[in-house]
Amino acid sequence: MHYHLIGICGTAMASLAGMLQARGHLVTGSDENVYPPMSTMLESLGIP
Repeated sequence: MHYHLIGICGTAMASLAGMLQARGHLVTGSDENVYPPMSTMLESLGIP
C-alpha cells in the first residue's frame, strides 16, 4: 500500500513513516518545514 504523510518532518509522523516502511509499505510525504534532524532521518530511510 502507498501512504503519503502530510507533515512528515514532525517527530510522530517521521516515526510513523519509518514503521510503515519497515512493514513493506511505500511511503512518501510532504511538509512545509523540512530540516534536520528529521529530514536526515527520512533521507537515510530512502523516504522522499
